[in-house]
Amino acid sequence: MRYLYSKEGTIYAECEVCNKILKFKEQDVGRLSEGVECFCGNVSDQIAGMPIKVAPVPATPQRVVQQVVYAQPSGPRCPTCQSTNIQKISLASKAVGGYMFGIFSSNVRNTFRCNNCGYKW
Repeated sequence: MRYLYSKEGTIYAECEVCNKILKFKEQDVGRLSEGVECFCGNVSDQIAGMPIKVAPVPATPQRVVQQVVYAQPSGPRCPTCQSTNIQKISLASKAVGGYMFGIFSSNVRNTFRCNNCGYKW
C-alpha cells in the first residue's frame, strides 16, 4: 500500500494493485504487521511512504518560556478598532448638530466618538 495523506486521526492509503483508497485509524496502524487485505485480494503488511511520528522532547529547564500577560484596560472600547482612546459626545455638541441638521446629525443619535478612527456610536 502507498501512503496518500492523513486527516483528523485517519490515514488514507492506496492499494498498489487496484488503486482503491483505504482508510485506517492512526491507532490501528500498529496492527498492519498482521497484514491488511484489500477488496481486490492484495494483502499488504506496510504502508510505503508513511511519515514517522517523532515523540515530543520533554522541556528542560533551559527551554522553559514564561508567558507574560498584560492587564487589559477596562472601560468602553471602540467597536471598530478596539481602541480605548474615546470620548463622550457632549450635550452642547449634540445641541449644535441638532439645530443645524436636525435628526440627520450623527452627534444627536450617538454617545461616544473614537479619537483614533473617528467612528461614532
